[in-house]
Amino acid sequence: MAIFQSIGTCLCFYRLFKMPSSLPALDTVLIMRNEKNVEHVLSIVSRIARILECNDQVHVGEMFIKVTSPWLYELNVPYVVALGVIVQFLNIVSTATWNYADIFIVNMSLFLTSILQQINKKIAATASKNYVSASKWGELREDYTRATNLVKRFDDVLSGIVLITFANDLFFICMQLYNILSNSVKTTQVLTKLCPGYENSYSRYYIYPAYLAYSSVYLFVRFLSVALVAARIHSASMVPGPILFAVPATSYCKEVERFQNQVNDGVVVAFSGLHFFYITRDLVLTIAGTIVTYELVLLQFSTDDGKSQI
Repeated sequence: MAIFQSIGTCLCFYRLFKMPSSLPALDTVLIMRNEKNVEHVLSIVSRIARILECNDQVHVGEMFIKVTSPWLYELNVPYVVALGVIVQFLNIVSTATWNYADIFIVNMSLFLTSILQQINKKIAATASKNYVSASKWGELREDYTRATNLVKRFDDVLSGIVLITFANDLFFICMQLYNILSNSVKTTQVLTKLCPGYENSYSRYYIYPAYLAYSSVYLFVRFLSVALVAARIHSASMVPGPILFAVPATSYCKEVERFQNQVNDGVVVAFSGLHFFYITRDLVLTIAGTIVTYELVLLQFSTDDGKSQI
């Protein structure tokens, strides 16, 4: 409800600006949904391929559930059809929710960025004139203030979703990197106990690694896409700074000075994760470096384990 109130406020305030085009948002929804569907289908295919390599004595439904959720095998939970249906239902719902959250953040970011970009165009066009009245600069500053306040209002509503979404994305990226290095140790142990021939099977060395490679690349690109699109809000909010400093002396006035101070006052205009972090380009680079560091640490531990076994 708060989100719709924010959008309504935006429509009332920004009578000067045309509504953002829905085409980028629609393209984003279609691309992210289709890529997720491909990743999900590959996940199911890789699991089915591993199950088909077992002998006929293994129950297919039980095997699929234990491949999907190996923690059930570790807890010695007896296989029940109802439990399998519930686990798969929760898996599908969580996947759809995760996908929707990313799409929602991207679309809201595109919407707010487009408003700031339209204001920036008006500021740039005004700054190129030899003389502009103080009242005109005051109107532009008020438009910019409304836009930044709108971003903050959206952030108050969405910051919790942003935090959970980023944590979820990073968790699955790190998990898939670990699975690549270990080739899913837990699942392999479960399958080896139920299917003795799995350890040297075709699916373990070809089909499953292919799925892991695609999934890891997809998750990383998807996270970067969401983060970079959300970071455009902060980038757009900083655009007026250099423009205002280039205003001709004939147009310079007290309102321009106030506008400069407002843009460069150090207040971050961006989406945040409950104000623990703000989504900027610097943050994206930091997180990417952290993921690479995590992968190198896992690779080092994997190499050490291999040497110790030799």
